[in-house]
Amino acid sequence: LASMGLAVPAHYDGISAYQAPQPKLVHLRVDAVIRVLGQSGDEGQKKSVKLTMKPQENFGDLKPRLLEALGLCTGDKKSGAQCNFRYEDNGRDAVVYDSATPGFFGMEVADAGISSSAAPVSRLRANILLSGGAASSSSSASAAPKQDWGPILTFSARTTTSEQAYQIKLGTKQPFSYFVESLRKQISNAPLASQIVLKFDGEKLNLNHTPAKCDMEDEDMIEVSGV
Repeated sequence: LASMGLAVPAHYDGISAYQAPQPKLVHLRVDAVIRVLGQSGDEGQKKSVKLTMKPQENFGDLKPRLLEALGLCTGDKKSGAQCNFRYEDNGRDAVVYDSATPGFFGMEVADAGISSSAAPVSRLRANILLSGGAASSSSSASAAPKQDWGPILTFSARTTTSEQAYQIKLGTKQPFSYFVESLRKQISNAPLASQIVLKFDGEKLNLNHTPAKCDMEDEDMIEVSGV
């Protein structure tokens, strides 16, 4: 600095004057309820884990890390689990889509170097549904009680872009979010679940509602858009 004719601060040592900005992280507590497909029981197994993610990271990328933290899969080994997040804050209860980020919800961030005990914590709820195969391969899953979804109904799902119809089975007490996941498995190059819209009798279906709540019957037709 002196060679350029600039004043040199007394504390300047030429090395430590510049400090790179600390990366930011969001600290999460995830309260998970684990259920097993086709088993009876209402409560499910409850577990809580602490995780961190970047403010602009997609929540879809958090799911495999959560399943691994819960012992439902390891490394590259895939589980047959379906996972859905919800975020509650100041009276707001919102569905968390895979493409959403912590920044979208305004979750608090902290410097990466700060201890987890001192960092602000945001809370997520996770509903996890395990297939029979995933349950048998995991001691944690096998401990989860069975879920009673009620009598099974068969629905016809017809897309707005083609004449092809899909047959989807769903329990009367089972949320339509499971309908969407079953449909995606039958469609090649399926879009994200957040892009799929279901309608019955011209009315958009809430994916948290059930056939019983909507007074639906066996062999009813559901219109699907976004695929």
